[in-house]
Amino acid sequence: MSISNKYEALALFLGDTLVFVASLWVSLFIRFGEAPSGSFFLIHGIFFLPIFLFLVSAFYLASLYGKRALILQSRLPGLIFRAELASAVFAVSYFYVLSEPLINPKTILLIYLAVSYAGELLWRRKSDSVLGNHKREPAILIGAGSEVEELFTEVNNNPRYHIYFVSRIHPDQLKVTDPSIFRDQVTSQSISLIVADFYQSHTDQHATSLYQSVSWTVKMMPMHKLYEDVFDRVPLSLVGQHWFLENNSSSSYSIYEIGKRFTETICAVVLALASLVLYPFVFLAIFIEDRGSVFIRQERVGRGGKPITILKFRTMSETVAQSPEMRITKVGRVLRNLRIDELPQLWNVVGGELSLVGPRPELPVLVERYIAEIPYYAMRHTVSPGLSGWAQIHQIDPPKFSVAIDQTKIKLSYDLYYLKNRSFFLDMIIAFKTIKTLLSRSGI
Repeated sequence: MSISNKYEALALFLGDTLVFVASLWVSLFIRFGEAPSGSFFLIHGIFFLPIFLFLVSAFYLASLYGKRALILQSRLPGLIFRAELASAVFAVSYFYVLSEPLINPKTILLIYLAVSYAGELLWRRKSDSVLGNHKREPAILIGAGSEVEELFTEVNNNPRYHIYFVSRIHPDQLKVTDPSIFRDQVTSQSISLIVADFYQSHTDQHATSLYQSVSWTVKMMPMHKLYEDVFDRVPLSLVGQHWFLENNSSSSYSIYEIGKRFTETICAVVLALASLVLYPFVFLAIFIEDRGSVFIRQERVGRGGKPITILKFRTMSETVAQSPEMRITKVGRVLRNLRIDELPQLWNVVGGELSLVGPRPELPVLVERYIAEIPYYAMRHTVSPGLSGWAQIHQIDPPKFSVAIDQTKIKLSYDLYYLKNRSFFLDMIIAFKTIKTLLSRSGI
C-alpha cells in the first residue's frame, strides 16, 4: 500500500503534454493570424517533437515529476523558466542543424517558448487543486523514536499524502490500553489505517491484540514500509538480521548483476575514451599552477571489504602542512565543481573495481571506525561501490573525509535502500539524477 498518489507523475506528464501541444497551436495562430489547418499543424508538431521530449526531460531533472511536485509552488516560476531556457538553447541548435525549408521556426519558436511558459505555469499552479488529495484519511501511528517523529511530522505537514495521523501512540501505552478504549477511538475518529512498528516484539504483540478488537475494514501497515515510501531510505532502527534475510538474497540479483556489469563496462569504455579529450587541458592547468603530479592514487574499501586503489586528478597542493580545505588548489576547485577530477575513475569501472552506480567507496580508516560504531555498516560492501549512488543524489549534507557518525548513519540508510531495491530501473534513476546534479545544484 502506498499513501502517495502513484498516478500523480503520469497525470502531470499528460497535462504537460497537452500544454505543449496547445502552446504550439496557439503559437501558430498568433504567428499567422488564423487557425492552422490539420496538416500544417501536424508538420510543425513533428518537427517540434524533439523539443517536447527535451522539455519533458528537463522537467524530470528539475524534480517536477517527483514526490513533492505538487508542493513546489514557490519554486515553480524559476524551475520552469530554467527548463524553458535550456530547451531554447537546444531548440536553436536543433533548428540550426536541421535547416528544414518546410517550416520557418524563428518567430514561431520565440512565441512558443513564451506561450508554453505561461501555459505550464498556469497548469502547474492549478495541478494542486486538480491532483491534490482533498480528502485525507485519518490514521494512527504506533511507535517510538526519532524516525517515528520524523515520519509523523512529514506526513501531517505534506498535503500530497492520502492520510494524516490523528494520534501517535508509544508502544508502552499499548500494555495499559484497554482494547475497548482503543476500539472507541478508532470508531469515533473513523480511522482507516494503523501504522505500527512490527519489528519490536512488544509492539507486535499488543498492536495485534488491539487490532483484533477493531473492525476488519481498518488496514494495518508496517512502519518501515511507510517510512521507505516517504523518505526513500531505510529506517536504521528496524534493520537487523531478519531484514537482510528478507531483502538481500544474492541469488535473485545474479542476472541483474551480470547485465549491469556488461552494460557499465561498455558505457565506461565509451566515456573513458571520450574523456581523453580533456586530459591535455587538465595536465596543462595543473602543471602551470604548481608543477606537481597530475594524478593521485587513493586507497578505498571495495566490494567484500577488500581494498581498492582509485585514480583521480590531483586537486590538492602536495604540501601537507595545511588543512584539507586550504590545500585545495584553484585548478582543483574548478575540477571538483565540474566533477572532472573523477573522470580517471572510469578506468576503475572498466577494471571492475568500481561501478558507475553504487555506494560511494570510503577511506579504510573511516570504514574501520564506522563498522565499530554503526551496526551493520559493513553490509554496504556487499555490492560494488560506485561513482554515484542513491545517497549522493538525496543526502543534502553528506559526510566528507572526517568522522561524522550521525551523517554516515543517514548515508547508510540510503545505501541500504539501494541494496534492497537495486534494479536496472533504479540505476537509471540514479544516472538521470546525477546528470541533474552535474547541471545544477538545484535543478535545471
